[in-house]
Amino acid sequence: MEQYYLDALYLVGCAIQNKKAVLRPDMDVGRVVHECHGQSCELLALSAIAAAENNDMVENLPDMQTYLVKRRVKETVRSLNVNKLLVALEAAGYKPVVIKGAVLADLYPDPMLRESVDTDLFFENEADCGRAVSFLLAHGAAVKELNAAGKHSSVEYPGVGTVELHRRLYDDIGNEQMICRPLERVSLRGGRSVLTLGKTDTLKFVFCHMLHHFLFSRCDLKQICDILLYMRKYRAEIDAVELRRFLENIGYWRAFATVVGAGIEYLGFESGELLPVEYSPETVELFLADCFNGCTKGVWGEKAQPRGTGIFSVRFNGRRGGVIKYAFGRLFPERRLLERLYPYCEKNPLLLPAAWANNAYDLAKGVISSRGKYDERELLLKKMGIV
Repeated sequence: MEQYYLDALYLVGCAIQNKKAVLRPDMDVGRVVHECHGQSCELLALSAIAAAENNDMVENLPDMQTYLVKRRVKETVRSLNVNKLLVALEAAGYKPVVIKGAVLADLYPDPMLRESVDTDLFFENEADCGRAVSFLLAHGAAVKELNAAGKHSSVEYPGVGTVELHRRLYDDIGNEQMICRPLERVSLRGGRSVLTLGKTDTLKFVFCHMLHHFLFSRCDLKQICDILLYMRKYRAEIDAVELRRFLENIGYWRAFATVVGAGIEYLGFESGELLPVEYSPETVELFLADCFNGCTKGVWGEKAQPRGTGIFSVRFNGRRGGVIKYAFGRLFPERRLLERLYPYCEKNPLLLPAAWANNAYDLAKGVISSRGKYDERELLLKKMGIV
């Protein structure tokens, strides 16, 4: 891996282990912080830099410290508003189950350093989920997406941001497989308590959620830290036999072992703190390098990738037979899509043939430029037991 990847892992490891970092004299601090931003771990890296023994080598340290304070305040306010939202839902007779968010943030030395994008809530009863959406809309929320992928709706709630209300937890895995134990109420720092899944079920969901991002969009270091910290805190309460049965049944056990290996090899965890598994150090390194490539450089994401990469993505989601159909749809898109890609043909329909040719060229260019990386990724997925 690149040195700034290793430096990013080191700083994040120091932050989650609550240890003082020692900065290398030639550390490219700006580049490392940039990489950590792509990993949703910017605040963790900044806190490690601010607390480092030799932070006097950092030129813009005061600016970093000021930014860190502002972000912590923002996260604190958001956390308080989330708590008010949960109290309001429970007072209205609903049972919102917190499936990530505050439950995971509480595992960190400073919960406010875990960056939050949205609030994920689960409802055992589908009708309750629908009514909870209506309740939030009646209390100031705005619709973002209703019944997305048949499993959740999302709204924008004042002071909280995006709230996802789930009726299903994971694509292609029913709730009855994911949830084996009764729900639990967990006490958090500050005197709060939230309803959440059982210890084993939470680990199942958080891992599957991370892997879904890894396979089909982008996985970041924060998601890996969530899994490792949760495992360390609740190791004695997690049913290791049930967890392994579940992950072997869906084909993700070796991938889980790879994440455990990432914690031991790069993030400062002791093997005795996590579940006992066998992993390949080589696969762990490839996995982390892939995460950095996908997040910061946009190799796997939808926004920054070369056009044509989606043709390879189809191969990794179990629909190999759909590759030709998918490629045909991208080569000959609907006219309105073609006009969005190449506005010149919208103004002059006679230029449509030129737009078709332009589209074919861009697709071919994207396929060629990303082919090597997708070959590398397919090898990694084989080593992780996914392909």
